[in-house]
Amino acid sequence: RSAPPPMDASVPPRALPPKPGRAPTVRLPKASDRGFRLLPNQVVKHEAQKLKRKRNKSAATKMATKMLAAAKDSSEKMSSTEVSNKVFEETGESVPPSTIRMMVDQGRVGESPARRGSKGKITDEIVHVIADAMLTYIALTQSTQEAEQTITKLKRLLNNMLPDHLKSTSNTLFERIRKFRADCMSVDNQYFVELRRLLWTTDYNFETWHHFFEEFLVDFGFAERKPTFDNSGKKIASISLGPDQARRIVNLDESSLSLDGSDGRSGGRPASV
Repeated sequence: RSAPPPMDASVPPRALPPKPGRAPTVRLPKASDRGFRLLPNQVVKHEAQKLKRKRNKSAATKMATKMLAAAKDSSEKMSSTEVSNKVFEETGESVPPSTIRMMVDQGRVGESPARRGSKGKITDEIVHVIADAMLTYIALTQSTQEAEQTITKLKRLLNNMLPDHLKSTSNTLFERIRKFRADCMSVDNQYFVELRRLLWTTDYNFETWHHFFEEFLVDFGFAERKPTFDNSGKKIASISLGPDQARRIVNLDESSLSLDGSDGRSGGRPASV
């Protein structure tokens, strides 16, 4: 047998065309991602998009099971594959034929797909009732011009409402409520911070800045490589500053002063009136 001909590296592999009617899935950032951070209102927008896709998927599944169940009793027979293709043409959502057959055989016609994972201590029906009550409470406090409700305050209210054996689930319950009502709940920062500062403040950037700042102090004679300890003997720094060296360091970050006479009002925190 002869060896297969070598592949041409200049020809890229053929990519599958995207499915029509499907929006591209945006991956949410993970805690391990460095240099990437979402604002609270951006997280809510992502949750609202996920909730919309979930509702569309549920509506498509209900439609598919009803169509297959009706086709079995009618003279015009349809297979589960034909039902899946027709639902995809009308809704843009793909429902596997095996899922349609399984739900119809189990008598779950017109029902939503089963939720993944184990059943929680609080059912979805009760979560929806609590979510409606929370939205009403937030609307009432906003109409009476009371203080803004923060996430910490709302979690504390949930913890006070739950019985003793469910108090440990208050954080999980709030996240479920926020996902169930992501289309009508908005979260924003209580204190305005410059966007570029907020996006910059990651652990990786802090460690990198601290490392180069130590090298700068040692190279220019402001510090020496001598560990510094607190009163309890805990190491707090890998370098030490002398009494005369620390006096020569001046912080001009939050002031309008400059060493070259230029205007120092560009950027930084906005002036408060």
